[in-house]
Amino acid sequence: MGNLAFYIKYAWRSILRGGQRSFFAILCIAVGVASIVALQSTGQSIQDTVAGDARADARADVRVTTRQDLFTAEELARFDDLKANKTIKDYTAPVTSQGMKVLKPDGSNSNSFGSFYLSFVVDPAKYPFYGSDKIIFENPKGKTLKDVLTKPGQIVLNSKMANGLGAKVGDKITKAAGDTPAQPLEVVGVLSENATVPERGQADFTGYNYISPDTAKQVYKPDTLLSSDIYVQTDSNTAADNKARDAINALSPAYDAKTSTERNEQLKQGTKGLSDLLSYVGLLSLLIGSVGVVNTMLVVVGRRSSEIATIKALGMESGQTVQVFIVEAAILGVMGSIAGIVLGELLTLAIGGVAGSFISQKLSFQIYGQPILIGLVVGIVTAIVFGLLPAYSASRIPPAQVLRQKTNALPRISFVATLLIILLMTVVMGLLAGVVLGGQFSLGVIIAFGALVSCAILILINAGTIWAVEKLPLPFGLNYKMARRNLGRSRGKNATTMLVMMVGIFAVALVFILSSSLKETIQDALERSFGYNVELRPKDNAQTQLALKAFEDKQVPGLQKNLLTTTANARLVSGGGVSADELLIRKIQKDKDKANSNANQRGGGGGADISSIGGIDAKDITTFTKTTSGRYFANDDEAVISEAYNKDYDIKIGDKLVYQVLSDKKEFSVTVVGIVTNKSAIVNLEPVQVTNNRMASITGHTSSLLLTIDKAQITPAVKYLQTNFEGAGVTDLSFISNIINDLIGNITAFPVLLAFLCLIAGAVLIANNVALAVLERRTEMGVMKSIGADRGRVLSIINWESGIVAFLGGLVGLFLAIGIASALVGFIGTPDNPAVLSVSPVLSIGMLVLAVGLALFATIGSAWGAAQEKPLVVLRYE
Repeated sequence: MGNLAFYIKYAWRSILRGGQRSFFAILCIAVGVASIVALQSTGQSIQDTVAGDARADARADVRVTTRQDLFTAEELARFDDLKANKTIKDYTAPVTSQGMKVLKPDGSNSNSFGSFYLSFVVDPAKYPFYGSDKIIFENPKGKTLKDVLTKPGQIVLNSKMANGLGAKVGDKITKAAGDTPAQPLEVVGVLSENATVPERGQADFTGYNYISPDTAKQVYKPDTLLSSDIYVQTDSNTAADNKARDAINALSPAYDAKTSTERNEQLKQGTKGLSDLLSYVGLLSLLIGSVGVVNTMLVVVGRRSSEIATIKALGMESGQTVQVFIVEAAILGVMGSIAGIVLGELLTLAIGGVAGSFISQKLSFQIYGQPILIGLVVGIVTAIVFGLLPAYSASRIPPAQVLRQKTNALPRISFVATLLIILLMTVVMGLLAGVVLGGQFSLGVIIAFGALVSCAILILINAGTIWAVEKLPLPFGLNYKMARRNLGRSRGKNATTMLVMMVGIFAVALVFILSSSLKETIQDALERSFGYNVELRPKDNAQTQLALKAFEDKQVPGLQKNLLTTTANARLVSGGGVSADELLIRKIQKDKDKANSNANQRGGGGGADISSIGGIDAKDITTFTKTTSGRYFANDDEAVISEAYNKDYDIKIGDKLVYQVLSDKKEFSVTVVGIVTNKSAIVNLEPVQVTNNRMASITGHTSSLLLTIDKAQITPAVKYLQTNFEGAGVTDLSFISNIINDLIGNITAFPVLLAFLCLIAGAVLIANNVALAVLERRTEMGVMKSIGADRGRVLSIINWESGIVAFLGGLVGLFLAIGIASALVGFIGTPDNPAVLSVSPVLSIGMLVLAVGLALFATIGSAWGAAQEKPLVVLRYE
C-alpha cells in the first residue's frame, strides 16, 4: 500500500511537470470518451423516443393490420363479436383518407401541393386509447381530440396545415367540391409542432388534419372510408393482450395482430442498427485518442530516460518502473474520462438535435448512467492498456549506459515482447469494444484485430507515401525542403497521423459523395422513367374523359406527354384456383420458415400486398417495367404481375385472379399473361396491373392523370386545369424533388456529424503529435534560432510538415471515399436506370482544404509557444 501511495504521488508530480504533454494526453482520452458517452446517450435517447411507452406508442394494447389492404364493414363486425364475448374491451378503426382539398378562408388555394392535405378520420371518444398526451394542442392548450371534436363539421389542423391555410381556431375553411359537394369546416384546434404525427410520410411535408366519422360522411364517399389498421383495447395486461392477439389472428390468415409489447420490440430492433453505428463511431474516436496516449507516453519516457535511469540506479526494480508508468497512465485516463464525460453530455445536446431530424422526432435530453459508466471504465482501461508499451520501454532502460552517455534514446525492445504487448492490447481493446457494443465480446475482439491489421497495412502504405514525398523535390523554397527532410525522421509517427486524418476525411467525404450521388440518381430516375411534374385527379369518369380530350386537343399549356393510371378498392377472392386465405397461409408459412420464427410471429414478412391492383395502358406499362417471362396484357381480361407477387403467392402465368369489388360486391376475373420487374428503383407500380378499361368498369374507381409540362409553363398549366376541371385535384409534383432533397439532407446530416467527430479527434491527435515533436526537437530549434533563423521560419517549417502529412492523408482519404462510393452507389441503381456517381470538384478541394486547415490550426496552437523560446535558454537547459 505504501508503494502505491508513492507511485501515485510520483506519477501526479510527473503529470504536473508534463504541462502541455499531459494536457494533450488527457485531451486525447477526453475526445474518445466524449464520443462514446455522447453517441451512446443519443442511441438510448433514440430508442426511448421511438420505442418508449409501448401502449402509448402503439396507441392501443393490440394493433391489427390486414394483408388484404383494407378492412370491410363485415370484417369490423367480427371485432364487435370479440367485444361482445369480452375477448377485447373495445376497438376503433381510424381511416387515412387519400387527401382533402381545402381552400383558405378567402377561397384561394393554400399551397403548391394543390391544396391537398391528409385527413385522419378518428373517433375522438376512443382514439387514441393511450398516448393522448402526445397529441399536443397549441390552441386550445391542454385539450384532447375528445374535448374539441364534439359535433359534425369540425376539424383539427396540425401547425403546418394551419400555417399553409393562414387559419386559426374559430375560422371557417372550405373543403372544395369534388366527389362530394363543397363543405364549410370550423377549425376547433391547432396542434403543436411537437405533436406526434399519426402516420409518417406525406403528412410530415404537406400537413394533416383530424376529423370525426360524422364529418367524414359529409366530406367523402362512404366506400372510401375504409381502415387499414384497427386499434384494440384489452384489460391492459400481458395475458389479455396475448389472448386478444391470438383470437384476432385466428379469425383470418389475412390479419396480422401484434401486441404493443411486440411492436415495441420491433421498433427497438429497428433502432439497434443505428445504436450500433453510433457505438462504432465512438470506438473509432477512442482508438484515435488512444494512439495519442501511446505517442505521449513514449515521448515522456524518452524525455525522462535520465530520471528513470537515476531512480533505477538508486534501487527501483524494472517491475516497479512499469507500475509507476501504469499508474501515471491510469491517472491520465481518470482525468481524461471525467473531462470526456462532461464534454460528452454537452455534445449530446448538439447531436440530439441532428439525430432528431434524422428520425423525424424530437429527442429529449436525459443523462443516462450506463454510457457514463462505460465511458469511465473504457477510458481508464484504454489509457492503462495503451500505456503498457511505453511502460515496458521504461523498464528496459539501462541505468549505467544512459547516465554515462546522457542519451534520451529508448532501448530497443525485442520483437517477441512487442508482439505480445500489442496482442494483449488488442485483446483488451476487443473486450472493451464488446462492452460498448452491449456484450458482443466476440464481435469486439474480431473488430479489434481487424482494426489492428487494417491500421498496420495502411500505416505501411502511408510510410511508403511519405518516403516517396521525401524524394520529391518541389520548388517551394527552403522551408519546404527542410520540412520534407524532417518527415523521414519520424516516419512511423507521421504515417500514424496521416492515417488518422485519412480516416476523418474519408468518413466525411464518403457521406457527402453518397448523398450527392443519391440525389442525382433519384433526379435522373425521376426524369428518365417518371418525368411527370403535374398530377390531375378527376372527380369522376366523365371528367377523366374530358381531360383526355383536352390533352389530345393540346389545350393544356406546355403539355408534352400524359399518363393515365387507375385504382379501385377490390378484394382478391382466389388465385390459380386457390382461395386468397390459402394463398396467405402459404406465404405466412414461407416467411416463418425463412425467419425461423415462433408461432407468435405470424410472419407478414413484407412483400407484395395480395389485393393491390392498378390499371395502366399497354403503351405506358413498358416505360416502367420489363417482362421477365410471358408478355404484356393485350385485352381487358389479362393482367401482368410483379416478380415479388409471383414469388410470394406462387401465382404463375395462366392462373386466373378473381376479385370482388368492395363497393358493390361484384366479381371480375383476369388471367395472368406475364411477369414483370420494375425498371426504376424510384417508380413502382402495383403488384398486379390490368388495363385502364378494366379498372374504369369498376364502381368507385379513381383516376390519376400525370402530365409532363414544360417547366416554363407549369404555372399557367396548373391554372388552366384548376379553372377548367372544377372539383379535381391539381398538384404541382415538382415538390417531390424538394421533399427528396429535404429527406436526404435530414438523413445525411447525422452521418456527417458523426464523421466530423472522427475528424475532430484526428485534429486533436495532430496537435498532440506536433506538441510532442516540438518537445523532442527543442535543442534543434534552439540551434536553428542561434544561427539566425527567426521564429517565423521555425514555425513555417513545422507548419509545412503538418500540412504535408494532412494533405497526403486527406488526398488518400478522398480517393478511398470515391472508390468506396462508386461501389456503393451501384447498388441504388438498376440496369435501366444506372446510378450516378457525383463527385464535386468543390467538395474535393474543400476536403483537402479542411484537412490542411485543421492540421495548421492544431499545429499553430501547439507550436506557437515553442517557436518563441529563446535559444540561450533552450541550449543551456537541454
